[in-house]
Amino acid sequence: MYIGTYVRILLITLLVAGCSTQGGARQGAFDKPPDTLMGLMDYNTQVSKLDDEAYRREMNAARSYYGSGGSASARMRLAILLMNGSDDQAMNRFRESESLLRDYLDDRGFAFFERDYVAFARMLLSINLEWQRLQNQLTNARVQTADARKKLEELKSIELHMNHPGNGYE
Repeated sequence: MYIGTYVRILLITLLVAGCSTQGGARQGAFDKPPDTLMGLMDYNTQVSKLDDEAYRREMNAARSYYGSGGSASARMRLAILLMNGSDDQAMNRFRESESLLRDYLDDRGFAFFERDYVAFARMLLSINLEWQRLQNQLTNARVQTADARKKLEELKSIELHMNHPGNGYE
């Protein structure tokens, strides 16, 4: 019963955050991590709009800020950034984000809405794991496609060899 209510509250919060506008993303490092759940959701929206250079600057700032204190909000900030990159290192960053979130959740147990971000961390972890699962499916599909193409080329080669005059198959 409490989990259903908990999920509804989280979804309403996300919808409300998605409806608010903040006049575009900032193009530089943020001063400090957001210190509220709504601030983190807004931060996630802003990060998704950063260009590559601003993203790198923000990532460096977030790693530095997390390394200097390791607060919950700094951890969430870094996890959000790790989950928003789109280059060839995305899978590694998602794994790093997963580790940050799992460690945080393991330390907090089953605590709810008490200025720590357990619910938010669980939501991010769920999104993270789903993305990794889809990436693994995509990778497997690519491997299967490559194997199927190789087999098709082999079959074409056999067919050409069989249809060639004088090969003994006629």
